[in-house]
Amino acid sequence: MNCATDFDLDTATKLLPLPDDASSPLILLVEDDPVIQKVHRLMLEKIGYTVDIASNGPQALAMLDKKYSAILMDVGLPDISGIEITTEIRRLEGSKKHVPIIALTAYVCEETKWECLAAGADEVATKPIKIEALATILRRWASK
Repeated sequence: MNCATDFDLDTATKLLPLPDDASSPLILLVEDDPVIQKVHRLMLEKIGYTVDIASNGPQALAMLDKKYSAILMDVGLPDISGIEITTEIRRLEGSKKHVPIIALTAYVCEETKWECLAAGADEVATKPIKIEALATILRRWASK
């Protein structure tokens, strides 16, 4: 699968202008596939974000001590599902904070979408995601 053919990086750069004095917002990408990690990192950096990557659910949970602007969560993680990790993140947050979680899945059906939202995801996006869609979603959630 060659996801890179759908990207228009120049257009996406214009979608998310960051103030000159702002530091790059930090995104946690939870994704087990190394190729998808690289593609998403490139996209995120191109639209102005700094990226931390967790390859699995337990690693993601261990990284929550940082202040993330948003979390991109692969739903189909092999060890513990992204839905279970999302539920655990929301449990750990309690009422003290709320980091936006965007669930990413290649299997978008109504049932999966509702499971993600019920677990605490703020939005569900389809993989492969185009950079323009990613920029729009993060502008909506990560700028709050």
